[in-house]
Amino acid sequence: MSVAGRRLLGIAVIVCAAGLIVLGATRPTPFKDSKTVVAEFERVQGLGRIDRNVRIGGGNAGEIGDVERQGDKVLVRLEIDPDIPIRTDARAHLRPHTLFEGSAFIDLHPGSPSAEELTDGDVIPSEQTSTYVSLDEATRVLNEKNRETLKALVRSQAKLLRGEGIRGLRTTLKRAPQLFRELGPTARALQGPGRDELSGAISGFADTVDAVASREADLVPFAQRANRTVGALRVDAGQPLDAALAALPGALEELAAAGEPVTQLLERVARLGTKLQPAARELGPLLRSSRPLLKRITPTITETTPLIAGLRTVLARATDAAPELRRAVDAMRPGVRVLTDSLLPAINSTSRFGIPVYAQLAQAFTGGGAAARPFQTPEQNASAGHIIRVGAYIDPDGTVGGIVPPSCDTIAMLSQVLADQLEPLGLCDA
Repeated sequence: MSVAGRRLLGIAVIVCAAGLIVLGATRPTPFKDSKTVVAEFERVQGLGRIDRNVRIGGGNAGEIGDVERQGDKVLVRLEIDPDIPIRTDARAHLRPHTLFEGSAFIDLHPGSPSAEELTDGDVIPSEQTSTYVSLDEATRVLNEKNRETLKALVRSQAKLLRGEGIRGLRTTLKRAPQLFRELGPTARALQGPGRDELSGAISGFADTVDAVASREADLVPFAQRANRTVGALRVDAGQPLDAALAALPGALEELAAAGEPVTQLLERVARLGTKLQPAARELGPLLRSSRPLLKRITPTITETTPLIAGLRTVLARATDAAPELRRAVDAMRPGVRVLTDSLLPAINSTSRFGIPVYAQLAQAFTGGGAAARPFQTPEQNASAGHIIRVGAYIDPDGTVGGIVPPSCDTIAMLSQVLADQLEPLGLCDA
């Protein structure tokens, strides 16, 4: 073999040896099959060129393959040992190798045996993955604004713990052992008969916290307003708040004393509601039966609309004429007062002959018929006759020209008050 051939053979051996070393470092078992599962993350960090391993229970179970961004998500391909079943409820967590970060690996939980198994290329959704919080991100919370707020909080707490506050804290700590002894049975009771009620409550509380976290945009203004409220409570070192808390027990006692009448009232309302239930059940059919009547009334109500409009016009015009009507009524008041105070009582009174005055006047002013009828009854006068004679004058042509009014003196025999009222009016002959 020539020198050039030996050189080429040496170079080929060196290249193959280097390739085998690299292959051995990156894939110790290059001919072993693997199963690909895609994990969907919100974000990934710390994925280096080396130590890209997938661990299950602390042991290596595969390697991290290609990383691809798709929209707001990051898709990470996991090359897993095909003998390890990965279920649909599997969870993947991106964790750092050391406390101070460095490269990261994926801690994979295969899932429960009762769940279905993922096939090659299936995706673990982002709801089942998480990414660790780096030290840098954790320390960002201590920015200047938060530090000033923390200082203010510490100062306010220091003010609250002065004087009575520290003594109250000491009293609480002294009584803590007895309190915990009493809380022991309560804590056991909270677990429930099945010993899983408390865990269920905690799970429900976790769901509540998730729902609250989803409304972060609404919670930030609320927290800001709450911060202003707490700042107002710190006025004068919390003395107004201390005074309010001191007055609170008395207010609660008064509220408890006033609660009994309210409870009795609610009980009465409940009993009344029970009694009204039969009537309420009967009211439904009554309302349904009244529907035809309401349908018939509706056209009538519609037709009354023009009448109401006209009535509005009349009322508007009556409002305009109100001043003139008021003046006319004021002008009529003296005559009406005379009529109601003197004339009508005199006419309605009983004459000395035992009959109403208006009856005698009616007969007196009826012309010839009055002269033909007796004015008195046999019981009033044995020789019944006329009390008023109506005279008439005769015109030259022989016709009756008029009726002579009765004498005021004659009317005075019936009622002097009536005669005084008729004489100024010319209704009797003076």
